[in-house]
Amino acid sequence: RLVWTHDVTTTLTVLEDMLKELDGVAKKIISDNPKCFALEASKYEPLLNPAYERFAAHYGIQIECLPPRTPELKGKVERMMPFVRRIYQAHGDAWYGIAESQDYIDKKVAIANQRIHGTTRRRPVDVFSEEERAALKSLPAIAYELEEFHEGPVRKDGHVRFRNKYYSVEEDYCGQEVIVIGNSKQVSEGDRNRKFQTSIDLS
Repeated sequence: RLVWTHDVTTTLTVLEDMLKELDGVAKKIISDNPKCFALEASKYEPLLNPAYERFAAHYGIQIECLPPRTPELKGKVERMMPFVRRIYQAHGDAWYGIAESQDYIDKKVAIANQRIHGTTRRRPVDVFSEEERAALKSLPAIAYELEEFHEGPVRKDGHVRFRNKYYSVEEDYCGQEVIVIGNSKQVSEGDRNRKFQTSIDLS
């Protein structure tokens, strides 16, 4: 999916669209360590972005952020990048906008999925429908409500800014960095130690 930014909202929207397109939920998502997935990368135990954790919990997905500088662990995903670059080369240098480029790539991928693969001698679309689809879990009955993520300082008056509004937090957080996660119904505040103690009901 072509996007302009890897912020949390955009990334979770893309992941949700992917699950809907597959009409099922994968058991695990393995990724690098961008801030939308991990606040702090680690070889052993990365500090995961709480908004990403909540998304994964809703869908029942295991998440794994790979150690930094370990491309050998990403195997098939890394090998897909030259393929995507190659199919886009025929598009030429003219730029008509991100929507047109996405449409071009979608059409090329659809054609590739119908062709017999040189190694497996099977069509990717058949492999998915006959083998891989059965490994997917059903989509949850309740739709996921997209959340926004923000990490910023608490002012001396005990307020933190989120979505152009100020929310009060516990006195102990004054002068510290806090995490704010919110959707259309509520805003939750906490810290990197997962102490999300304050919820403001917006309904």
